Amino acid sequence: MASAVGQQMKQIGEAVNGYINIRYDKLSTLSNAAGTGTDPGPRTCSGSVCEITYQTLINEGLLLSTYTGTNANKSSYKIILKRDGTSPNYVINGLITTSTAWIEGGKTRYDLLGKAMQTAGIDSGMTKTTSIASGHSGQWSETSANFNNITSAG
Repeated sequence: MASAVGQQMKQIGEAVNGYINIRYDKLSTLSNAAGTGTDPGPRTCSGSVCEITYQTLINEGLLLSTYTGTNANKSSYKIILKRDGTSPNYVINGLITTSTAWIEGGKTRYDLLGKAMQTAGIDSGMTKTTSIASGHSGQWSETSANFNNITSAG
C-alpha cells in the first residue's frame, strides 16, 4: 500500500505544480476564484496564502474527473499555496498534507511513509513533529508558522 500512496502523492503533487504554472498570475495577486468561468477554482486566498482542493485540480483538467480526493490509506488532502518574495518576482510554494497520520497498532508508521516518499520522489516529505515538515533526503523543510496545514506528526 505504501507504493500506491506514494504514486498518489506524486500524482497530486504534479497536478499542483501544473496548477501553479497555469494560474501563476492569479496566485501572485492572491485572487479568489469561486469555481465558475475561465478560472474555475475553487481557490480561497487570504494574507499571502491560497488554498485549493482536489476539485480545483479536476476543474482545471489536471486530475481525472473520477479522482476521489483520498489516498489508499483513506486520507484526504489539504493543499496550501504560499506567495513569497517581492513583486514582480513572486515565488509560489505549495505544501500538500494528508488529513490523518499513518498510524497502525497505535504507532506512526514512518517505515511506510518512507516507502511512500521513495515512490513519490524528491518533492515529497513527512512530519515527525506537529510543527515541522521535512523533505525527502533533507532537501527541504517547512514550519507550521509558514504553512498552517502542518498540524500533526506522521
